[in-house]
Amino acid sequence: MNKSKVVKLGDVVTVVNDNEYDPIKNGITKYVAGRHIKSEKMYVEKFGDVNRDQEIIGSAFHKLFKKNHILYKTRFPNSGAIATFDGLCSNTTLVLKTKKDSGLIEGLLPFILHWDRFEEYLIKKSVGSTNSYVRWRDLADFTFILPLEKEQLKIHDIFWSIQNSIDALENLIQKTKNH
Repeated sequence: MNKSKVVKLGDVVTVVNDNEYDPIKNGITKYVAGRHIKSEKMYVEKFGDVNRDQEIIGSAFHKLFKKNHILYKTRFPNSGAIATFDGLCSNTTLVLKTKKDSGLIEGLLPFILHWDRFEEYLIKKSVGSTNSYVRWRDLADFTFILPLEKEQLKIHDIFWSIQNSIDALENLIQKTKNH
């Protein structure tokens, strides 16, 4: 890639459509519901227990995700979060990952999904008045400038440095509260 270019999110990101219909038998113990994905958090940290909650989650929770996939809830959408473990999510959650050789470096997707401009775009693309949602095809059409890889690496390092500082501060605050 010799210069920055305008791309669509769907050019650089793919939806993972792996399913698991017998999670207990296959050792899947965790699930993520919409309430576990927090707009102010970069990571999915909370989860439910598949075995304990199997009657609650029902058949809608069959989408398999792996650690480091991005989970994006399509109902009342507000941002994506990085999975910190393997598990299941519902059919209303998109499992996303950066396409190989797309020009987008690993680790920038979560920041794109937290970008104010992206969230403003979502507001325009959301459908439904009572239970608003967004479709992948609409998300895939979001356009942005994809910088050169060298510039992306600088952005990546700056953003993750800031995020790591935020995480460390939040951990310190939590430890202080617990004492």
